[in-house]
Amino acid sequence: PHVVGEVGRGMRPAAPSCSAAAWTQPNPSSLQACGKLLGLPMGCDICYTNHAEADQDDMDTLLTLLGVAGIHFIMGIPGADDIMLNYQSTSFHDALYVRQALGKRRAPEFEDWLQRMGLADESGRLSPPRERQPLLEFAEQW
Repeated sequence: PHVVGEVGRGMRPAAPSCSAAAWTQPNPSSLQACGKLLGLPMGCDICYTNHAEADQDDMDTLLTLLGVAGIHFIMGIPGADDIMLNYQSTSFHDALYVRQALGKRRAPEFEDWLQRMGLADESGRLSPPRERQPLLEFAEQW
């Protein structure tokens, strides 16, 4: 799958090798490890092409493994479906899942902004939907 490198000859088509490939191939996963050692925030686009033998369960497994390993960020594609590149990725709710499951917080500056906009509470949980979101009121001022 397209979880660890470029689409092409180096791509592993079978889902069970997906997790192993993310840790063993000398490509972006190695860069992730080097970046972690150097303190450089690095992330990953956890995704697979539509012709790969993978599904959302494989994505969830890899997302959890990378979260436990301390990945700094993941890509979030609306609906988890990149129609331009024809592959499946993670969506915004996947980042919420891994953050909640592992007890992680957002970057302090971003969390402060979310609270000021009324989109998150003090514990970091997203606020329930309202009829009128404060962010829209802020946008109308521009």
